[in-house]
Amino acid sequence: MTTQQQGGEMPRTVFDKHECEALLIHCIDFRFWKALHNFVETTLGIHDYDLLSLAGGAKNFANPTEPFLFETTELNAVISKRLHHIKKIILTNHIDCGAYGGSSKFKNREEEVEFHKAELERAGKVAGEKFPHLEVIKILVSRREDDVDCLVLK
Repeated sequence: MTTQQQGGEMPRTVFDKHECEALLIHCIDFRFWKALHNFVETTLGIHDYDLLSLAGGAKNFANPTEPFLFETTELNAVISKRLHHIKKIILTNHIDCGAYGGSSKFKNREEEVEFHKAELERAGKVAGEKFPHLEVIKILVSRREDDVDCLVLK
């Protein structure tokens, strides 16, 4: 950092700063992440965020299949907070997630949506307890014909 920057000059590029607004935790599934990133940037207005992509996304806080997945998720959030001073954690799940057994595991779409909403609530509670000073945003990503919808949960 130059003396001018220390004196309050605004960063000229992303490389001139070392802070970001959020940590986005999402699944590795190629079908959903591009639309999710677009939603986070255009709808939520969050352009600078760290990214953690793990199979299952928020599952790793809510209901990890292995302890190391929870530990990895938590550690990355700690590092993001320490190094980049994040103010938010964005947790996401998506319909037809293989880490949960896919859509065929559910009787119908409504049951699957309600399941993922409950998982996001559980993940949000865990994240809120671990990081009480961070805002937690929960997003359910789903398909609508040949498009993707993102729903922010309250």
